[in-house]
Amino acid sequence: PAVFAVAEHDGSGFLDQSARFQQDWGAGSELLVVPGVNHYDIVLELTRPGSALSRALLGLFTPL
Repeated sequence: PAVFAVAEHDGSGFLDQSARFQQDWGAGSELLVVPGVNHYDIVLELTRPGSALSRALLGLFTPL
């Protein structure tokens, strides 16, 4: 399994690249576009336990 996270306000290059990575990885992968953040503050979503990014990360280790 893999999660490819990209910020909603990243440039189109980052969004396209993340979508291609997810497609190439195939089954068991997920593309997560994190709303309301940019390339520099997406990591701060990991400080919010209920955020989609935190849940996706934890889901790689334990079933949700």
